[in-house]
Amino acid sequence: MATQEQIEVLKQYCQQWQDALQNVTKRRDQLLSWQNEGVFIFENNGENLLPTLIKEADSAVLQLQKILTKMESLRDRAINGEDV
Repeated sequence: MATQEQIEVLKQYCQQWQDALQNVTKRRDQLLSWQNEGVFIFENNGENLLPTLIKEADSAVLQLQKILTKMESLRDRAINGEDV
């Protein structure tokens, strides 16, 4: 059974992961907005980096969603009295 202190730590972790997810999602949304507006971000060789940046941001969002889901599951199990 998790202690109240462990539950509070898990709640804090969940909030931190939620904040990180929100920040990365905002960044991805900004990149998508720029792409829709026709903005280009060029590398020295003339390559447009925007599609790559969007793909990386999408990947980061997916990873953070997975982590957050796992952390929320741990938190909820701890709140329900299970060992975590």
